Amino acid sequence: MDAHPDYLLENVKALDVDSYKNLKNRAVVGDNLDHDHIPFFASLKTAKEIELGRKLSPLEIK
Repeated sequence: MDAHPDYLLENVKALDVDSYKNLKNRAVVGDNLDHDHIPFFASLKTAKEIELGRKLSPLEIK
């Protein structure tokens, strides 16, 4: 039995979604793909509150 799911053994492809670590481990030099990191929701929420100068409402948080 394999220790890793099959997708963890494949080279990364365009539009693959996974943790940054898993994508980096599957990367191929010269494939012209860049990894994109999406910050945690809490940091995005805080940044928006700083931009607006106020706390977000419960409706805005959804």
